[in-house]
Amino acid sequence: MSASSHINTLMDFFGNPNIIEIPGRAFPVEIVYASQPLQNVIAQAIAIVITIHLNHPDGDILVFMTGKEEIEEICTRIEFELGRYKETSNFLILPLYSALPAESHSRIIEKISAPASCDKIARKIIVSTNLAETSLTIDGVAYVVDTGFCKQKIFNPELGSEVLASVPISKSAAIQRAGRAGRTRAGTHSSC
Repeated sequence: MSASSHINTLMDFFGNPNIIEIPGRAFPVEIVYASQPLQNVIAQAIAIVITIHLNHPDGDILVFMTGKEEIEEICTRIEFELGRYKETSNFLILPLYSALPAESHSRIIEKISAPASCDKIARKIIVSTNLAETSLTIDGVAYVVDTGFCKQKIFNPELGSEVLASVPISKSAAIQRAGRAGRTRAGTHSSC
């Protein structure tokens, strides 16, 4: 099952079966919402990542984007923006989407450490599709930056076929994404 399932609904559907409950570890997650709708979600996500990296304690950052193109764009722009600050050289930006080779996926869960010459803790900045929403737990994630969108197949009646479109995520998906920051430590979920 899932940590976010509505157990009473499932119990009613299956005729009140026996339940085995295994309590999980959950750390507190502070939720921070954008005060108003944003025109440029990518620019806002980049600004949040830079603010976190420059002003917040150690902890990896997980950014949710909609697809490969957006992920590659945001990775390039974050690296460029953070490269302008001499004190921020100790970070690793990692894209995560299903078409990447397996060795790229395995780099996501590897621990990194600061070089001896650097006094700042090394930080991973992982930019992912909703693959990171439920498929894996990434140790060390303390900050989640959520654009609130994902790609989904939708039937287009004008074309008579399904198309891949960027759509707002559901409330349960937002809760699931926020929980990525509370798996191994307390964290913060920022919604663009």
